[in-house]
Amino acid sequence: MAGLLIGWGIGTFVYFKIVMDWVFDADITLTAAALITALEAALAIFVTGLHAVQLLNYDWTRSSLLLGFRTAVARTALVLVATILFDIVCARLVVYGFSKDLNLEIQNFCRSGCFVHGTILRFSLIVTVPLLLHYAIMVVGTYRTAR
Repeated sequence: MAGLLIGWGIGTFVYFKIVMDWVFDADITLTAAALITALEAALAIFVTGLHAVQLLNYDWTRSSLLLGFRTAVARTALVLVATILFDIVCARLVVYGFSKDLNLEIQNFCRSGCFVHGTILRFSLIVTVPLLLHYAIMVVGTYRTAR
């Protein structure tokens, strides 16, 4: 299990380094990529643990497997959305503190005062993908185990 987590961490670090360098003109520093990876790992463990607790508390004998699966996922959906928003804010703060060039590129996304722009949306999507991928793998694994 530890090898799997270490592999996931290294893969996430490489993902952040390659994708952010490819999408944005400014490079992300190694420190910022490592800190965002650590944040992703902590949040993935939190969301996975929460989902596991929800599944342990569910009585699978009273309902069909698919209905029980949807109910268990629905219980964690609000927490997953809140965790994703927290992840985006914290990752943005890490970039602000440790990657000045990338911070300036994201900060200069819109001088006219608009709130949502393509640059911040791309950043949010890049940061969210590993957490959603980990959650989806965990949900599919749970479904296979319950079947």
